[in-house]
Amino acid sequence: MNDTLYLKKDYHRAELYIDIPFYGQKENLVLEAQIDSTTDKKWNVIGDDRVLVLEKLPSGSHVLYIRSWIGNGKYTYKTLSFYIQPYFYETVWFRILTGAIIITTMVAVIRWSYRRFSTQKK
Repeated sequence: MNDTLYLKKDYHRAELYIDIPFYGQKENLVLEAQIDSTTDKKWNVIGDDRVLVLEKLPSGSHVLYIRSWIGNGKYTYKTLSFYIQPYFYETVWFRILTGAIIITTMVAVIRWSYRRFSTQKK
């Protein structure tokens, strides 16, 4: 069972609607969210509309943690894994290919300059 949300590489904004039952007043519902890949590890409060907006996240795997206050200082937690597809230039294969091209070009230039300047002295 794969519970991962896949986002395309050209996504700009993803809105997650959180549907949770609440009994009584909507104002008593306290929802907070945290994404594990961000630098600040603080919990962000989700508003009364219960919409979480994901913007400007780097490509790769992320885990979203959502917690709901149930009283007496206790929370219930839910997690959602999602993956943002990288562009071609962000992949490992592109970096390997670019490195190989740069090294090959440097070796070719060094060999060419060595042969050219070593034949001129004779």
